Amino acid sequence: MKRAPGRAALALVLLLGAACSDERAPAPAPVAPKPVAPAKSVATVARAERLARDRAALEARLPALDAAPRGEEFLAAVRALADEPSLKRFVKLGADDWLPKAAARSWLEWNCATPGATSPAAQDVTRDGHPWATLLDLEAQLAKAGVHLLFVPVPSRLQLEPELVLPALAGAGPPVARVAATTRFLAQLAAAGVESHDLAPGFMAQRDDPDPRRARLWLRGNNHWSPRAAEQAAREIAERLATWEELAPGPLREGVDFTVARALVPVTGDGLGQAEGAPAETIAMNGLQWQTAAPTAAVARGSPIVLLGDSFAAMFKEQRASFVDQLVRFTGWPIDAITPQGGAELACRESLSRRESPLAGKKVVIWLVPESLLVPSGLWKKVAIGGG
Repeated sequence: MKRAPGRAALALVLLLGAACSDERAPAPAPVAPKPVAPAKSVATVARAERLARDRAALEARLPALDAAPRGEEFLAAVRALADEPSLKRFVKLGADDWLPKAAARSWLEWNCATPGATSPAAQDVTRDGHPWATLLDLEAQLAKAGVHLLFVPVPSRLQLEPELVLPALAGAGPPVARVAATTRFLAQLAAAGVESHDLAPGFMAQRDDPDPRRARLWLRGNNHWSPRAAEQAAREIAERLATWEELAPGPLREGVDFTVARALVPVTGDGLGQAEGAPAETIAMNGLQWQTAAPTAAVARGSPIVLLGDSFAAMFKEQRASFVDQLVRFTGWPIDAITPQGGAELACRESLSRRESPLAGKKVVIWLVPESLLVPSGLWKKVAIGGG
């Protein structure tokens, strides 16, 4: 009887058979690792939450604005102001107030459908020269560089004081004008990922001050806001920035680096912003008095905060009570301010783009633009800012 082969012999036979075979077992296919989505940063999540809250708050205000009383009367009164036949740039309303006709015309274009159009300019974002495309473009450029954009439109005086053109709106409590176009525009921006801050609700709540020397939020004979409005706006913006994870509190402290002193100052304005024949207004304002050296332009250039704007941001700088000064006060940061006269739409961005490494070390760009400048124009062309 033949003996069965041992284990060693059997293994040798199998090995030789495998070596002589032309059929090789295919190697197992590599298993691709499952893609892992990058974790969202705390700042990114917080920003998305802010955008959602902003959009909800803006949309919640629309019904009341759309239903505001005497809407057609108010519209007719603004048209009459815009069509006033004299050659003067300002129209005098009442005893102490002047309003520029150009502001009324831009308000009509932004808030109302012009002949041949089905919607106001604020919602017709495909129009040539509309700020919409420029805002989205700047947001994309800054996001690529890791910098946040905060767009801040300055409410119009027609929105804050509608009773000036329609006295019937005066009465108990702040009057409400039917001016929902900007509110809708900001809600659309939030949906598109552009963060903005709506000053209108806070301004209306703080519109009247019991001290007549503090004035209202707009100068009576000038096309600029008052010192109190600049201070209120800076406080709101600083409170918003204080919640941002990516921006730590600044090093400057009230009571240590500077104090705040209240002074009565005659304000006449200058240039085209002042109404012909309007007297000086003596207004109380809170100005900074530096105990240490005030930040130089070179120091401010290193700030994480860039401010783009125009004369609105710089108004009252001689008294150190401007929006820029108040932003220093409330944020504790020197402010890298680019505020050329009449340059809120284009010149400020062009100035930033000409810098070497314009976004190096920056965390946020605040873009302050008066609502009257939002109407489509060639000044809203895109500008390549450049990276860090």
